[in-house]
Amino acid sequence: MMINIKDLSFSYPEQDKILNQINLKFEPNSINLLFGPTGSGKTTLLKLIAGLYPKYSKGEMSGKIDMDEKTAMLFQDPNHQFAMKTVKEELIFALGNLQVDPAQMPNRIDDALAFCGISSLKNRTISTLSGGEKQKVALAVTVAMKRPVLLLDEPFSNVDVESKKDIIRRLVQLKEEHNRTIIISDHNLSDYIGIADHFFNVQNDSVKPILVKQIKTRLPHHPDKEIEYKIMSDNDPIINLLNFSMTDGNQNLIEPENIDLYPGITYLNGKNGSGKSTFFKALSRLHSYNGVVKILNRNIKKSSLPFLMRYENLVFQNSEDQFLTITINDEIQLAKKNAITKNWTDDRINDLMEELHLDQLTDRVVYSLSGGQKKKLQIIIMLIRDAPILMLDEPFAGLDQESTTIISRLLEDEAHAGKTIIFASHQQTELVDNADFYIELANHRLTYKEDVHES
Repeated sequence: MMINIKDLSFSYPEQDKILNQINLKFEPNSINLLFGPTGSGKTTLLKLIAGLYPKYSKGEMSGKIDMDEKTAMLFQDPNHQFAMKTVKEELIFALGNLQVDPAQMPNRIDDALAFCGISSLKNRTISTLSGGEKQKVALAVTVAMKRPVLLLDEPFSNVDVESKKDIIRRLVQLKEEHNRTIIISDHNLSDYIGIADHFFNVQNDSVKPILVKQIKTRLPHHPDKEIEYKIMSDNDPIINLLNFSMTDGNQNLIEPENIDLYPGITYLNGKNGSGKSTFFKALSRLHSYNGVVKILNRNIKKSSLPFLMRYENLVFQNSEDQFLTITINDEIQLAKKNAITKNWTDDRINDLMEELHLDQLTDRVVYSLSGGQKKKLQIIIMLIRDAPILMLDEPFAGLDQESTTIISRLLEDEAHAGKTIIFASHQQTELVDNADFYIELANHRLTYKEDVHES
């Protein structure tokens, strides 16, 4: 069944229309990619197709969406759709709501988990999973529902590259072998060349189909290359790990390790669930660990909280975990109040807000922002605090190419000014290419890499 959208408009309270007189069709048995700037309306369109808007929003809709098929939707933030404690319980809950025969549930659950490559997570507690693992679980729930139409909102923003490619191949199988219509919102166009049947640009309150040959002109150029990183530094280390090890519940994440982290830009890479987010939390004393962690030669277990707050900041993977107030302006003012230095003047802040297209949104409630807008605000408030060490967990998730470039450049400038930047990301960005150091977290070990081949 074709999805036929006629004269569709939608606006949030006290805002201009985010979608205005949209007319488009989604063909049956097809893969469709929505792309466009952060905050342009991609999530809104998906929620309208799913029937969640305007029913569960205060926005106003006009126009019509004609479709007979039922949908299953994966939210941009998977935490917003989990209701149960374990992965298995979540799948049973979803299938139970669809009144699936209990005798059929075990096979459907096992098939969906295998589809997403996460059979080993079946009995895990959801709250202990990494961001990427949660996205895979949410996708498995969507697949298990066996709806004719799948709506996937930024489904791979925290998923490692290898897993993403594998799941995209399996989505093609769903389309070809099970006649699914799949609509995906994503900023990374290159992964869908030869995969997506149709591309749609969501921008300036409109949705326009774009030809594949036009898409190719929009792709960032990443030639095959060998990137060389340092494995030592002439500078003294800023962080020392001595006999450091780390677990998460029954999961052994890092074996006893001695390693130093240096000033400059360090790129931390590893597969989903390897322990990157937990590692950042351990360095911030937000997760337990064994051994010794020293920052500027001071043992952080014996240091005061004000000391840690003065010398390090962590940008969480989940943006909403960072926010403490209501509006964008409230968050900016709180960051200025808690700033360690006065380097971020009002003019400098205003210029960055304008460059990242947040300057007209200062009165918006932070939880009403798009995923990418939340991420940009989150990074801005941590920069304003201006601690000497800035750790960032998936700082480019949900960002369009323009915003990714701006933030990469900004973080490089901060490093050149003397700040230590340590970041984890599954996105191929300028910051990955220009990092000073590359540390891989694999097989429970932290290892410096000198040469990395990228294509």
